[in-house]
Amino acid sequence: ALHRRYGDRYINLRGPIPAHLLGDMWAQSWDNLYDMMVPFPDKPSLDVTSTMVR
Repeated sequence: ALHRRYGDRYINLRGPIPAHLLGDMWAQSWDNLYDMMVPFPDKPSLDVTSTMVR
């Protein structure tokens, strides 16, 4: 998905993922990738908090 979006200029298929594409300087937050990685983009998000609390 990253290579399709950013191409050879930014993504080396045999190298590491550039940290700046992930969301922050330390690559701790992958928020910038969520729209590409969401498993079921046509379905609403689930909130399972109440079930987990029980």
